Amino acid sequence: MIKLKKIIKEAFGNRKFGEPLPTFDSVMKDHQLGKLYTDKDRPPFQVKEETITEAKKSDIKKMERMANKIVSDMNKLNKMFEKIHDVKTSNPSAYRTLKDWENVYRDADSQYGGWFEYVYDSDNVE
Repeated sequence: MIKLKKIIKEAFGNRKFGEPLPTFDSVMKDHQLGKLYTDKDRPPFQVKEETITEAKKSDIKKMERMANKIVSDMNKLNKMFEKIHDVKTSNPSAYRTLKDWENVYRDADSQYGGWFEYVYDSDNVE
């Protein structure tokens, strides 16, 4: 019960009985004015222009090679699993596992590729 009281107090502050709950508009207004804090001791996270550093193209290329190796290894693992376990629909456990792993492989491939395309097109690469 003490945890619940603490959570409610953190969410609504020192709201007295009968006072209205905060509305979305009032919370957004407070947020825009910088009155809302993510932690009691520090202001909300803000990105400052000078904190964004440019990466060297060689570092990005190295990261891209690593990502490509990871994706390639994932694909090899899937093929090895399929060969060793003779994956067929008649073996539902192995079939589901392979399908899950193939989804992870596709997601990783698209996420890594999409990120590197973004970085190369951005102003954050020297």
